[in-house]
Amino acid sequence: MSDSISNIEYMSVTALPELPMEQLEARICELAGHLTAATCQFLLLVADFDARKGWADWELPSCAAWLSWKCQIASGTAREQVRVARALGVLPAVTAGFAAGRLSYAKVRALTRIATPETEQDLLEMATPMTANQMERFAQAHRRVTQAGSGQTRPARQLTWNQVKDLDYVFRAILPAE
Repeated sequence: MSDSISNIEYMSVTALPELPMEQLEARICELAGHLTAATCQFLLLVADFDARKGWADWELPSCAAWLSWKCQIASGTAREQVRVARALGVLPAVTAGFAAGRLSYAKVRALTRIATPETEQDLLEMATPMTANQMERFAQAHRRVTQAGSGQTRPARQLTWNQVKDLDYVFRAILPAE
């Protein structure tokens, strides 16, 4: 994160004028939309940075590792942000709603787990009136039904690895309990 922040003025909580409740509510919702649009722009930049492997210049194993380090984001959050950032590239309608502040990051995150270019528009229409919690539950149910219907099951065994340095590797294994 940058040590110097420009063009932003901070007010202490005590310096805020007391607004009528309707104005306070409107201002909160307005700022939420701005935060959403800024998050979309941030993730689009992350997607470009990842695609161009900007993180490799720092000798890091992934874009998520770079994001965690340079932007002070928890590693799990960074991995999820990179996943969503990558998905935005193939979901233009979701990206447009996100960029306009009409879809929250929480909804976009859930949508990117289940949407494909072919299903994007239908899922977007369903997601719009839902709350973020409803969308998350729907996405989980959608994945279960889709996997069950296609015969997909989680593999009993899985081994993945990434090269960290010239001769160093990180391994991840999923093995049955027995």
